[in-house]
Amino acid sequence: LVSVWNLVDLTCVAVEHPAAPGGTFFAADDRDISTPELVTLMARDMGRTPNIWAFPRWTIRALFGAIGRGGEYVRLAGGLWVGPAPARDTLGWSPPACA
Repeated sequence: LVSVWNLVDLTCVAVEHPAAPGGTFFAADDRDISTPELVTLMARDMGRTPNIWAFPRWTIRALFGAIGRGGEYVRLAGGLWVGPAPARDTLGWSPPACA
């Protein structure tokens, strides 16, 4: 996830920056957010209590493995964070807003 303000800001910078053509830049916030935190924030904003159940990772991995879906577990449970380093290094951009 990325805040719309940061996405628009990077887009504006990339459109005008002479070093941007041909580059690949990922808009990102300075702060990453976990799925449980996202669910909690969304529930709070809707005036609800989040329904989150904690299971040990090994339990979920064993269940996925038992049904022959170990590869999907790796893709779903693995972390993915895309940072704005190329935009910082090439364009001098940093996220001006927090999500």
